Amino acid sequence: MDKKIISSKQAICILIMFLWGNTLMISGKAKQDSWIALIIALFLSAPFMMVYARIVSLYPGQNLYDVILDVFGKLFGKIIVFLYVLYAIQLGASLMRFFSEFMQVVVIPETPQLVVLLFLFIFSVWMVRSGEETLGRWSKFVLPLVVLSIVITLLISIRSFDLDNIKPVAGTEFSVLIGSSF
Repeated sequence: MDKKIISSKQAICILIMFLWGNTLMISGKAKQDSWIALIIALFLSAPFMMVYARIVSLYPGQNLYDVILDVFGKLFGKIIVFLYVLYAIQLGASLMRFFSEFMQVVVIPETPQLVVLLFLFIFSVWMVRSGEETLGRWSKFVLPLVVLSIVITLLISIRSFDLDNIKPVAGTEFSVLIGSSF
C-alpha cells in the first residue's frame, strides 16, 4: 500500500484547527477573562505545534502511530496509542455533541439533534477513511477560510461590542485562568 505523506504546514493546519475547535466549543470557567485564557493557551500550545511539525519532518512517511511505536517500543507504544485513540474518541464525541446542540438551537431548531449528529458522524468517518493526506489538504484549504470568517465577523460586529462585558479585566483567580487555559 502506498503511504501518503503530509507536509509540516498541513500538520500545523490540522493542529490549529484541532486546537481552535476545542477552544471555541469548550469554554472554561474564566467567564469574562476567557480571552486572556485563550491567549495564554495559544502561547502555551505553540511549542507543541513546533514539536509536532518537527516530528513530521524527522519521520517522513510515518504517521503518529508508527512514530510512537518506533520511539517507545511495541508494548508501551501500543498503550500510548490506545490512550490517544480513547482521547480522540471522547473529544470527538463531546465536540460533535456541542456542535449539534449549537446547530439545533441557533441554525436549525426544527431538525432533530440525531440528524445533525448522524451527518457529522458520517462526514467524520468519510474524512478519516480518506486518509491523512486528504485531511491535511482539507485543513490547509479551510483554515484561511475560517480565519477570514472570524475576521469578517469581528469587523461586522464591531459596532455591537460592549466593552463593559469584559470588566473587570483579570478579575478571575490565577488558578482558574490557568485551568481554563489548559
